[in-house]
Amino acid sequence: MKEVKKTSRASEERSKDKRNQPWTPPNSLDAPPAPKGFVQRWIRVESMCFMYSANVSKRLREGWVFLRSDTLLSEIGENEYPKIHEGKYAGLIGVGGLVLARIPEEIARSRSDYFKRISSDQISAVDADLMKEQRPGMPINIDRQSRVTFGGSYGTAIFQGDLVTPVTGGHIERHTAGSGTPVVGVFNGCFYTDPTTSKPTWKNYYPGSIAASDIIAFVIDSPDQVYKIDSDGAFAVADIFKKFHVTNGTGNTVTGTSKVQLDYSASGIQITTVLQAIDISQDVDNSDVGSVNVDVLVRINNHFYRTGTAGLA
Repeated sequence: MKEVKKTSRASEERSKDKRNQPWTPPNSLDAPPAPKGFVQRWIRVESMCFMYSANVSKRLREGWVFLRSDTLLSEIGENEYPKIHEGKYAGLIGVGGLVLARIPEEIARSRSDYFKRISSDQISAVDADLMKEQRPGMPINIDRQSRVTFGGSYGTAIFQGDLVTPVTGGHIERHTAGSGTPVVGVFNGCFYTDPTTSKPTWKNYYPGSIAASDIIAFVIDSPDQVYKIDSDGAFAVADIFKKFHVTNGTGNTVTGTSKVQLDYSASGIQITTVLQAIDISQDVDNSDVGSVNVDVLVRINNHFYRTGTAGLA
């Protein structure tokens, strides 16, 4: 009598679920799931035959441990994850000069908290420097910051400290020097999921053309905010209360900070001129009246949130 093999209902359901999943192209940086209590990331070890020894040493001292293929085999069985076959990193899970590493969750949290404290201390130092310019008759508000989305198709880099304008669709773009378009505030960094590493990413600046759907920009948008900016010309006391445009120099990709300056040659009286000078900095190192690069205290004159500004369709 011929034996008939029956397929279990659970197996049939799994097969059905698998068939119903939409197809997506494979990602060379797909990683196996981390075991409970661990987090994983790819670490750069080499590129074009150049060994990243300093980066590897730093990550290992932080507590990261490279994942071996035999360890993965014992955890999940046979698999198709890429393995390095020769060289210094033979036997590790890796591809394209990147090696997969793990670290216990508690160390990862402690590391994240450390860098959050560093970032918070840096922001506090900047705020404290600005607040030194505060006077009873001219209070400075540093408390208002909004979250704004913008499309990853936008190709222009925006740096921390750049002026930004609102555009249709609920997004922002970098302010164009000399433009009369109302400004919504000053860019203060962004957060998104990196499309290459699939990791949550915070940057002081938006690099441009990021193919991510979850980009969130942080914008200091109070209409009464006072900012400090250096002048590219010999700013004097007589220039206080004048209105000025800004330059649009490319920012620093290492620090992510803007290189925008007050454009001393582009002053005017128009209500659409972007900035209005209200004082000269009292910082002894940057307050030389009549000198190039003197620090000037300004407010946004052509602000999108001021009464009477037309909205966007």
